Parts: sequence; C-alpha cells; structure tokens
Amino acid sequence: MKTILRNFLSVLRRFKTASILNVLGLSIAYVAFMLIMMQVNYDYTFDRSHPGADAIFRMDRVNGNSSCAVSSRPLARAVAESSPHIESSCIMTAWTNRYFFYVDQDGDRKSYDETLWLATPGLLKVFNFDMLEGDYDVLEEPNAVVIPASLAKKIFGNQPAVGKQFISSNANADPLVVKGIYKDFPRNSALGNLVYGSISPQENF
Repeated sequence: MKTILRNFLSVLRRFKTASILNVLGLSIAYVAFMLIMMQVNYDYTFDRSHPGADAIFRMDRVNGNSSCAVSSRPLARAVAESSPHIESSCIMTAWTNRYFFYVDQDGDRKSYDETLWLATPGLLKVFNFDMLEGDYDVLEEPNAVVIPASLAKKIFGNQPAVGKQFISSNANADPLVVKGIYKDFPRNSALGNLVYGSISPQENF
C-alpha cells in the first residue's frame, strides 16, 4: 500500500497538469452519474408510496386527439358504481384553492395561508393516506379536513391538532375542523402535503 501511494505521489508531482485534469474529469463524471441516478430513482419510484398504485386509474373523457379529466359528478359516480371490481373511488375538484385562515390558541391568533383541495370521502381509501390520527371515514363529516403531520407540527407544535378549528378569513364561511393527521407524502408523489377537505355532498350531485 505504501508503494502504491508513493508511486501515485511521484506521478502527481511529475505530471501535475495531467493529474489535475484526470482527477477533475473523474469528479465531474462521478457527480454527473450521481445526479442522473438520483433522477432515475425519483422517476422510477414516483407514486410508489401508494402500494396499490398500479390499480389506481383516472377517468378521462376523450374527444378526438385531446382528453380531459373534468367530468360531471353524476357521470363519475355512475362509472364508479358500474363494476363490482371497483373497490373505492373518489372525486376531486379540478383545482386547488388558497385557503387563508387563522387559529386561536390561548388567546393568541396566528394567520396562515395553505393550499386546500376538496374531495369526496373515498380519497383516503383510494390513495395510501397513512393516518397517524383519525380514521379513513373522517371526510364524511361536514367541514372536516385532514392535514399532514408537518403542518400539524408547524401550527400546533406538540399540542393535539385533532378537533382544532381553522377559521376562514371569510366571515361568511364555516370554520374547518381538523379530523385527521396523515404522514407526509414523499416529494415524488402525485399528491402533495396539502389540506384535504370534503366536498359538499350536494355540490353538482
């Protein structure tokens, strides 16, 4: 080992420029290889946090060469009920909303701005929500929301979050009640770590 190291240092001293270029080239190649493999791993494991990812499908309406995932609620419900092989289904709004709210804790009011996505209660069963608190039927309750563990920590610290209210900046809107906490999704998931709420049972029914 000493002989190898001595020979390496001797070559390094004799051919400084070539040695630096070789080391630099190997370093760049190694970094490039690692970056490519990180991206490959990101893509290959995309949505694999959902064990049944291969059995989750999105319904699109096809019109010529274009398709659209937006459809009427009765049609989506009819498709979901059309086969006994469909174990669970959910309908999600076509867009997310910025939700401005505040939380009162011991007389201390703090304001927040988070992304809210509304869905039917089946959302928690179609996708792999790892519920840390609450059960998989909580979105059946009116004005119920589930939030990621990171947001619960951010807002409430070590205090219990379930049962707390998010009071909207819109005085005419009902408060949303935290009914469940789910484990954060990894970054390579189609679902983000958002506030998920329940669609009104009568909306576009």
